[in-house]
Amino acid sequence: MLIINEFLAERLHSNNQELITETISCMKYFTYAKGELITKTGDPICMYTFLASNGLVRGIYHTATGKEITECVVSEAGRCIMPSAILDEAAPVDMEALTNVEVIAFPIDAIRKLEEKYPEILRMENEVLTECWLEQREMKRIRYEYDAKDRYLWFRRTHPGAAEQMMNKHIASYLDMSPVSLSRIRRQLAGNIEG
Repeated sequence: MLIINEFLAERLHSNNQELITETISCMKYFTYAKGELITKTGDPICMYTFLASNGLVRGIYHTATGKEITECVVSEAGRCIMPSAILDEAAPVDMEALTNVEVIAFPIDAIRKLEEKYPEILRMENEVLTECWLEQREMKRIRYEYDAKDRYLWFRRTHPGAAEQMMNKHIASYLDMSPVSLSRIRRQLAGNIEG
């Protein structure tokens, strides 16, 4: 679980207690059960949302033909779980809790009011949105440059313990491979460990 004061001091690059207190005053806290949607496609993006506990959240893109694609996976407390870096727009993906999770959120309208008083808030917003963009860019690079086995090994390194908690079809979708290919890779790796 995040220690909120430390989290905000780090995110804001500031120990200004007035700033931290005012930011906490607009914070909202939510719990979601496994399988519950945190954000639904088409909902307005009205909060900066962060994973406050250990757990798993995935972004789900729905194709025109009804296929679900796991677009992102968040597994580390303190990480942003925004459905898009574009604010004031409808969410392009669902955000689903894959485990029971705790979430903290800051309404965008309240944060914008704080921006006028504290420039640290604007820096935090920019950093959060940049992080989201960089994660998407890294995922694109991994999909383009790594073979299926290396993509799975990358996933294991960057999301420790997630493979044991996620369905194969969700991992395979995220890593741009078929569930059959993923099962084969997992069997090969398990054989290498045993052998």
